[in-house]
Amino acid sequence: MVGTLRVTFEDVEDSSLVWAGSRTSTPNPNTVVGGSFGLFLPAVATAEAPTTEAVVVGLREDSSFRSNLAVVDVPPGETDAGSPARLSIQLFDGSSGHAAGAPIEIALSAGEWRQVDRILARAGISRGWARVTRTGGSNRFLAYGVLNDGSGSGPGTSDGSSLPAGATAGLVPIVLRASGGGTTYTTGLVLANPTATEVNATVAYTPSGAFGEAVAGSGAISLAPGRQFEVQDVMAWLHDAFGVAVPAAPANAGGTLLVRGAVALARTSNPNPDASVGGSFGLAYPALGAAARARTECWVLGLAQDGATRSNLAIADARTGDPREVAYVVEVFPSATPDATPSLTKRVVLSGGGWTQLSGILLEAGLSRGHARVRVESGSSDFAAYGVLNDGAAPGSRTSDGSYIPMTALR
Repeated sequence: MVGTLRVTFEDVEDSSLVWAGSRTSTPNPNTVVGGSFGLFLPAVATAEAPTTEAVVVGLREDSSFRSNLAVVDVPPGETDAGSPARLSIQLFDGSSGHAAGAPIEIALSAGEWRQVDRILARAGISRGWARVTRTGGSNRFLAYGVLNDGSGSGPGTSDGSSLPAGATAGLVPIVLRASGGGTTYTTGLVLANPTATEVNATVAYTPSGAFGEAVAGSGAISLAPGRQFEVQDVMAWLHDAFGVAVPAAPANAGGTLLVRGAVALARTSNPNPDASVGGSFGLAYPALGAAARARTECWVLGLAQDGATRSNLAIADARTGDPREVAYVVEVFPSATPDATPSLTKRVVLSGGGWTQLSGILLEAGLSRGHARVRVESGSSDFAAYGVLNDGAAPGSRTSDGSYIPMTALR
């Protein structure tokens, strides 16, 4: 069975302190490793659902990945079904930039969820993106993609990574190559130009002190209309394409990446330790444009630490190139009650473009469930924070599959 779920919070004074998300998971068939892998989706507020158009980038169909595209009708209220959305999905070939195949027409019923499996295979393309347009009805709608590991007929885990609609240029909070607990993580990157004109996409990399000494660097590429560009290892690409002084593998390296001029989406993954199955486990996250970043404080809700899951909390400073230091205060609460006494308080100092991660933060706070508030100690800044729910109580346990928990920002 499959369907949609509307969540309503009652008697809430501050809407930024409520949040919902879901993880659809599969038990790991390798019982020796155990754990699970899955797809995490945050809820979208009804008022923030698209009304006319949505763009989903990062779709891929080859021997390593397959992609689905889902759409959802969003009625205006619990008792008002409205006029269900009629949608048209036009695919574009990321290699040529041209429209691929005829539009896919979908008429939804009130609140209906519908998925088009292996959507790129229908148009005979291996890389691409989709423009979803409302052609009828009055209801808002949702659209998202799912990048599944493996072709379905060869090696791969079937782990799913969410490809959200509405990705923009902005701050990719982390790109890395890092090893921990016997697992090596790398970041892939998608840059897309869903416009009708050529763009000059620039990337500015700021290394994090968490990985040791390194040098910042930048570069630029041109993207023709409709083109989608992908790299499988950002750190190697920065070194090879732009001469950025990224330490050679197997040394750890990582930091923030500020992208201008193109839509950006990243996926950080780790190889499946079961070589007989192959593939990888990973999580995808979009670049955060200026409007989506925080200035004074934000919350990261829904963290967990138990025998099945561990939580990390990360902060990424978006003031790329600014040498001034800003102090951030991290407070962890058992409930999202800002006037309560925090279970843990930490102070983090970052210069422009800096990144840091507080691993196992709930374990340090002595909590199995909790929420984190990140605030600027004095004045304002430009930053993002996020959480990661990892499968397994400790690094190297279970699959280490991650779910990306976006922040809710208080401007």
